[in-house]
Amino acid sequence: MQKLMELDATVWGALTRGAVAWDADEQGWIPVRMTPELIDFYGKDENSAVRAACPTGVRIAFRSDTGALALRLRYLREARPVYAADIRINHETIESFSPGPDEKEYAFFTELPGRGEREIEIHLPHLCEIRLQGLALESGCTLRPAERCAERWLFLGDSITQGMTTTCPTAAYPAQVAAARNADFVNLAVGGATLHRELGPFAAKYAWNNAVVAFGVNDYHLGRPLEEFGEDCRKLLRSLHRRLSARLLLITPIPWLRDPGKNSNGHTLDDFRHALCEAAADCEGVSVVDGRELVPAEESCFADGLHPNDRGAAFFAENLLRQL
Repeated sequence: MQKLMELDATVWGALTRGAVAWDADEQGWIPVRMTPELIDFYGKDENSAVRAACPTGVRIAFRSDTGALALRLRYLREARPVYAADIRINHETIESFSPGPDEKEYAFFTELPGRGEREIEIHLPHLCEIRLQGLALESGCTLRPAERCAERWLFLGDSITQGMTTTCPTAAYPAQVAAARNADFVNLAVGGATLHRELGPFAAKYAWNNAVVAFGVNDYHLGRPLEEFGEDCRKLLRSLHRRLSARLLLITPIPWLRDPGKNSNGHTLDDFRHALCEAAADCEGVSVVDGRELVPAEESCFADGLHPNDRGAAFFAENLLRQL
């Protein structure tokens, strides 16, 4: 067995993608993907706070010739009982590791395929709050941060974009899109979220040159006034468009297999789709993607008739990539 060397936690910041900082407490190191403003914005209720605390889309990315690695995690609050961490080498998923449902601490060791220096990405669990307690590589191996990608994506959305019903972090559609385009990304989606204009200024704190906005189902379900929803969308898109030369994609809601019809205000999900399209038409430089064309309206693509499973998320990513 290879002799492993534990990395000093002070180097993790240089190796991390999709997070703004590392924090720490008595249980370990905390990957923080949200700015303080976003933490406060989503901290008004427990469900949103937990989902915002999950390190969705956070990766430890580096180049190394190590033949093995080991990782130690501790699990805290969960948005869903999905605990997998994934390893990718040269943007291909190699292996997924997950503890049993009752394990609060988990350590795994794996030998890595290939020889020479490769790009290695560890995708942290996307649906539960964690503490990173240790990362070890082969003693004497090379180690340097992964090269920064010229293409950087920002994803704003709700549970579908957070991947709330995918079985591992690399199955969520933002991770698949980024991998296919050899791009960096940050996923700021929060399950249950609705579209608000405040997200535009918050997003300005991140480095990106492409943005995806995907809301609508929760706004419809909660009966938000349609005019308020449309105006918030205009304000958000205009705020994002201040980043010159940025590419903006607005995705309308995907199929809902058991669409309940009119909401409490008498509006349908299609009314919200139209409101998004109208808002985009009023904003320069926004491309609209019809979400109904991304995921087939088939039971086999959904976990519950609304949220895509792994198969549905794969269709989502594949069809979105075609439109790009």
